[in-house]
Amino acid sequence: MQNKIKLILILLCIAVSIQLNAANSGYIITLKGDTIQGSIKKSGSGTPKVCKFKSADSDQYDNYLPGSILSFKTGDRYFISERIFYDDEFQNVFLEVLLKAKLSLYRFPKDRNQEFYVETSDGNIIGLYNEQKKIVLKNNLNPNNFISTTDEYYANYRIYRDILFYVFQNCTSVCQQINTLEYDQESLINLLKEYLSITEKGKEGNTITFEKP
Repeated sequence: MQNKIKLILILLCIAVSIQLNAANSGYIITLKGDTIQGSIKKSGSGTPKVCKFKSADSDQYDNYLPGSILSFKTGDRYFISERIFYDDEFQNVFLEVLLKAKLSLYRFPKDRNQEFYVETSDGNIIGLYNEQKKIVLKNNLNPNNFISTTDEYYANYRIYRDILFYVFQNCTSVCQQINTLEYDQESLINLLKEYLSITEKGKEGNTITFEKP
């Protein structure tokens, strides 16, 4: 009997441990601007399609779709709800916040050609487009007019650089770096932080309110 009770207790401890590991403490901000503390189920390393949230005084999780809340934070990750043009249509999605300031940077990893978004000081969210296309060259016709060789290579159309030239047009020193800027999280964050350090220099208050660790 004692062994059976011990086994039950062990199983209960395992179940509680699994439940704790599957969730992070966090909060949601409602459309009215209220902050509700609780726990959020983990959803992997990508951007979640839905926020599974349980308030501190509740026993069950509720599902929140993009557009039904303003934002949520879980662990060291912060997401906002926004409407973007994706997959040939406008959609409400959760964007992961990489840098929140007067000029902000977001990530939406479902499309590698348009993974990053920048929000300007007037609230406009602009996709940073980096199209990669496969180019196929067919050549070397044989005597029977059949193609004997095919060469393939990829070409990058770095449209994001043109967009950033427009965003940073009032800061010459930052614009000078855009021609060689790579399309990755670290490079974009460093560029935005340099821009903020120049344009916000001497102003009161904390320029950056959130930066992903």
